[in-house]
Amino acid sequence: MRKGFGMNAKQTRLVCIVAVAIVFMILFPPYDIYMFSYPGAEYHHDFGYAFIARLPEKGSVQARINTPALCIQIACFLVVGGMLWFEFRKR
Repeated sequence: MRKGFGMNAKQTRLVCIVAVAIVFMILFPPYDIYMFSYPGAEYHHDFGYAFIARLPEKGSVQARINTPALCIQIACFLVVGGMLWFEFRKR
């Protein structure tokens, strides 16, 4: 291991916070609902966030995880976490 490669206390806390936040983002992803009124017609609406094991249900409405939004959230969080990690390094 290279000398000076370890993390200081602030960086360690930051990594733990980022990891826990990403786990919660995955456990409670954003959902969209799709309603089909007649063949070829689709209604799309943001449904909010819900626990991943329980898909939101409203009658005959189909709920799907909004994967692009989830990926963007995780990517932005990783970018901000990475910037803070470099800011917290020893000088």
